[in-house]
Amino acid sequence: METERKFLICENGGEFATHLFYKTFGNLSRFHQRVKSDGNPIRQGYLNVEGLEGELLELTKGLEFEPKEARLRATGVRLDGRTEYTFTLKGEGDLTRSEKEFTIKQSLFDAYWNETQRRRIIKSRLKLPFEDQVVEFDAYTDRNLLVAEIEFPSEDRARQIPDLGLDVTDKRAYKNICVFVCFYVRCH
Repeated sequence: METERKFLICENGGEFATHLFYKTFGNLSRFHQRVKSDGNPIRQGYLNVEGLEGELLELTKGLEFEPKEARLRATGVRLDGRTEYTFTLKGEGDLTRSEKEFTIKQSLFDAYWNETQRRRIIKSRLKLPFEDQVVEFDAYTDRNLLVAEIEFPSEDRARQIPDLGLDVTDKRAYKNICVFVCFYVRCH
């Protein structure tokens, strides 16, 4: 199970950062640039869960939940130049939902990457300590969007943390599987 809150920090010129964000991380514009320049690059794409086949379908066997999302991710690590490849299945939910992540080989990632062509996200992620947790800031490369995600050991702990921005945990438009589609619709 994954328990996670998501906060909108800024989007298309709108600023949603709280006083606590500014107090902890400073100037929003400079911080946004820092996430883009110092964060690890991430390419991720979403597959049709019902259309999974081959090795990826094999990975879904024995799950204790019904997957609603299937994601491929390549994370480049800036410090050593290596790339990590993962395949992730997620269940339904907002604050808490089932999740299973598998480390995969680049060849398997490459074999399925073309199937994500219309559902891809490219972003830069910077992880920083915040209170007794780690906050992951994601700056998207194709738009002016900065969000913060924090994973928690329990729902009780998740409800105790102060907001860093507008809480969008339960807003479908800010789930990564929907970010591309929602952005496209708003801009066209």
